[in-house]
Order: sequence, then C-alpha cells, then structure tokens
Amino acid sequence: MSEENVYWYVLFAKTGQEERLVDMLTGILRGLGTPFIPLKTCVFRRQGQKSLFRKICFPGYIFIESNKSAVDFLAG
Repeated sequence: MSEENVYWYVLFAKTGQEERLVDMLTGILRGLGTPFIPLKTCVFRRQGQKSLFRKICFPGYIFIESNKSAVDFLAG
C-alpha cells in the first residue's frame, strides 16, 4: 500500500480468538484492508537451552491496514 494514504483501524476481540477473527475478516474485507495481529519474537531460556516463540503484542486487539478513509471503509 502507498505510504501516503494508509489508515489504521483497531478492533477489539475476545482474547484467544484473535487468529480466528483475522481469518474471518480476511474473506469479508476483500479490497478494503488487510487484518493482522502484531507479534513479537521472545526468547525462553531453561537449563541452558534457548527456544524462540511468538507472542501477541496486544492481546484482544486486531489491526486493519487500509487505503480507505473511515467514511469509505465503513460504507465499503
């Protein structure tokens, strides 16, 4: 998407249901925006062993990146 006309929308979701909702929204929002969940990579160490895992940055929230303004997005 063009950097000039990028709009961000945030939806509240039930914690633990974020991925399911993103899957549903991907089909519903065709052409209106891209839903995603911001993730961060964390390091867990135990007894000298290192393992990486991904963790949700904002549990209970889903972000949508769109090139539509709020009026166009809601009318969409």
